[in-house]
Amino acid sequence: PTRRSSDLGQLKGIADLERMLSRLNCGQGNARDLVSLKESLKRIPAIKQTLAGIEAELIKNITKDLDELTDVVELINEVIVDEPPFLLREGGLIKTGYNKALDELRAISSQGKGGIGKLQQQERERTGINSLKVGYNRVFGYYIEVTKANLNSVPEDYIRKQTLVNAERFITPDLKDYESQVLTAQEKIRQLEYSLFLKIKDAVTLQNRRIQKTAVCLGCLDAIAGLAQTAAVNGYIKPEVDQSQVINIVDGRHPVLEKVIEGERFVPNDTLLDSEENQLLIITGPNMAGKSTWVNCSDSNFHPVYPYY
Repeated sequence: PTRRSSDLGQLKGIADLERMLSRLNCGQGNARDLVSLKESLKRIPAIKQTLAGIEAELIKNITKDLDELTDVVELINEVIVDEPPFLLREGGLIKTGYNKALDELRAISSQGKGGIGKLQQQERERTGINSLKVGYNRVFGYYIEVTKANLNSVPEDYIRKQTLVNAERFITPDLKDYESQVLTAQEKIRQLEYSLFLKIKDAVTLQNRRIQKTAVCLGCLDAIAGLAQTAAVNGYIKPEVDQSQVINIVDGRHPVLEKVIEGERFVPNDTLLDSEENQLLIITGPNMAGKSTWVNCSDSNFHPVYPYY
């Protein structure tokens, strides 16, 4: 435990893989769950390297069953952006270069947005209204806004759409063409990205058993590492349990009481019981003298169980 206690940090940052897998299976998971899964699995090679050479049978079995799932890591890394949005249907999930059709739609959308900027400059030059601007909202889509002081310069092909306190909003056929191009591309992008996400999610959840097995290994390793670190810090030792008729405890301590006692030294207790000369112990003393503490320190009925035990 002392030699490897500094390596326990390798387990930090590993997410609850079973819970995450359950979310994905139930349709509640999102792209962030996939990224979290990837980042957790990427730690496994270093963990296996740390465990290499340990001869304890339990650790050897765990190491053998730790699946690095490199295929799952590579798939998620290839497709999902490193910091995806929380919502799945708003786009921004899939990396550029993964899907040709998606890249083409993004190019169309980008060009369309650039066209809006060019259209704004063209309309300023055509009308002579330097304050003219092209805006967007969810109700009317793209519009041309002109202040009321410049309404006399508005061309005849402008179609009034909305009246504000200090301005009027208009649309034109060219503006609507650009709007259709941009919004259609954006909607297709959102639909395609969501479809690609579902395919990747399904591919990952097909590896349920492998991921669950690795999750169990990591859970056992986490418990063992925690116990090992606690033993190293507090000076605990593993008792030798055999078929003999002897219970021999030297300096037994109650793990909770020795931590909560403040300003006093916890007094350890010895215990010796066997089937011949020491078959009976009579514990006497006043209230609060430590009789119950001694019994708890000497309780030999605790048997930790792990899946690999």
